[in-house]
Amino acid sequence: MYFTIAFCVFILCVAVYFAGQSYKFLNVSKRIKTLGDSDDLTEALGQTEFKPIVDEYKRSIIIQTPDGVKTNTPASYYFSDENIAKVKSLNLKLLDSASGTLVGLGLFGTFLGLTIGEVILIARIPKVYKIVFSHCLVV
Repeated sequence: MYFTIAFCVFILCVAVYFAGQSYKFLNVSKRIKTLGDSDDLTEALGQTEFKPIVDEYKRSIIIQTPDGVKTNTPASYYFSDENIAKVKSLNLKLLDSASGTLVGLGLFGTFLGLTIGEVILIARIPKVYKIVFSHCLVV
């Protein structure tokens, strides 16, 4: 009984950890969307913790045109999920593996519970045998 409760608490702790990481990433996404309403997105992002990414992007702007400055590298290269996650110390691979980890822990717990239940049943088999089969063996 105590083992089951401890295992459920462990799975719950893992789920809460994954939820916390997802919540952090969601907050970053919301913050970038609110900054997207500004006139100059690079200037708005340059005022936040994403300044290193913005500085790197600005260094890539190399072509002067009548329409303004251009770059050979798309902005998505610099402002990718991975780069933003690095700035906020988020592990995207960990978040990607969350569902598989929780399913694996659930399956492990299920079969472990079945095994422990079987061991307990085998230890008490003489009692169970007498109770279940006593009426069948009357001749």
